[in-house]
Amino acid sequence: MSLEECIAKQVGDSKPLDVERLCLDQAKCGDNLAALAPYKNLVSLSLQDCGITSLETLPEFSNLTTLKLGDNRIKGGLESITKSPEIEKLYLAGNMIPDIESLKPLSKLTKLEWLDLEGNPAKEEDGYSAKLFELIPSLVVLDGKDKGGEELDEADDDDDDDEEEEEEEEGGEEEGAEGEEEEEEEEDEENDNYRAILSGDQVYEEDEEDDDFQPPAEEPEDLEIEEEEDADLGEQTVLGKHEREGIDDDDEPNKK
Repeated sequence: MSLEECIAKQVGDSKPLDVERLCLDQAKCGDNLAALAPYKNLVSLSLQDCGITSLETLPEFSNLTTLKLGDNRIKGGLESITKSPEIEKLYLAGNMIPDIESLKPLSKLTKLEWLDLEGNPAKEEDGYSAKLFELIPSLVVLDGKDKGGEELDEADDDDDDDEEEEEEEEGGEEEGAEGEEEEEEEEDEENDNYRAILSGDQVYEEDEEDDDFQPPAEEPEDLEIEEEEDADLGEQTVLGKHEREGIDDDDEPNKK
């Protein structure tokens, strides 16, 4: 099956820019990789056992982090790989790379952490491991071993990534839960205030940021007493007036 046919079968109706992963192992693509150009947002690309001898037509992928090119017939021309600067894992096992000199372009991949070169003639060169760790400062694992020679299974590395993702997700969930609790508390407080207002108990809250805030002053009890006294005095005055008018009416016949 050709490269174009493999892509069409895997992508289906998806738009090229929406595709992030392609596994095209054993596709009969030879050295013509131009059909991959529309898939600019790829994060992972696998082209293993595809009969590739040259990477000259490999497109640039700005988001690509994993590139698998194992079991091909690649001897050199690794400059094309460096056009994708975000690569973290590169698999070149089972190819025909002759020496460390041919691997020097990989020093431009400043984020490269995992490199697999098993089965290449370059592995037989004296000081192979030390030279590559020096050539690529970001390198953590070479052919399944760290700088100290300790074996590291790829699954362990993936587990670490999964744990980090889980921790980030859990942190996001906790923050979301705290936010929901705060919102519920605010709603409960607003409901309490509303019920208090309906029951006739006005609730005042001082604004912590406003030092000049003063709640409405209550009317003093003395003022109420004075008003009552004034009312009584008014009643007495009216009664006195009526009494005097009554006396004057009684005196009028005598005057006559």
